Amino acid sequence: MYGGTCTPLLATRTLQQLAEDDRENFPIESKMLLEDFYMDDCLSGASEINQFMALKKELGELLLQGRMTLHKWCSSASSESDLYPFNYCEKQSTVKTLGMMRNNCEDDFLFDISTSSTTEFTKRDILSQIARLFEPLGLLGPVVSKAKIFPQRLLLLQIDWSQKLPSDIAQAWFSFIASLSYVKNIKLPRFMLRRNPKEIILQ
Repeated sequence: MYGGTCTPLLATRTLQQLAEDDRENFPIESKMLLEDFYMDDCLSGASEINQFMALKKELGELLLQGRMTLHKWCSSASSESDLYPFNYCEKQSTVKTLGMMRNNCEDDFLFDISTSSTTEFTKRDILSQIARLFEPLGLLGPVVSKAKIFPQRLLLLQIDWSQKLPSDIAQAWFSFIASLSYVKNIKLPRFMLRRNPKEIILQ
């Protein structure tokens, strides 16, 4: 079934069934299967190394019940980074998952947006570029929102898909594209809480 259009659905459904079948033997890990997996990526962890090691062992055993093996482990703990490099063949400080980049050493989120080098744009080019601004956590919301406002101007001009933009509109879009290079300078800490907080209020 690899490569089939239904494959992602089957993979997710298999994880859900595995969590249901082994809930009694692996209560914590079954909850992780349901809440911490997105497609084939598990985004979870623990505050202490011992907890992480126990979770790794138990989660691995649970997935083996379904003939699945976890790999490409990544840890922000310096003492464990040698044991769980993101890639078996090479050590790297920056890892990417779900469209997000994270500095494994400093535990920061990073951003890198690919842009077009052309100076002549069509409406199709602009929408293609906007589609590349994928950032699932919404941390770049102001940047993405500004980009999505731009097609409204094109709609008012009634420009065809393959028609080149007027020079003033093209220049405005080119300036926006050029400004995206500064996004690479943004670094946001992944962990924004105190250790072992007594109470958390979301406002």
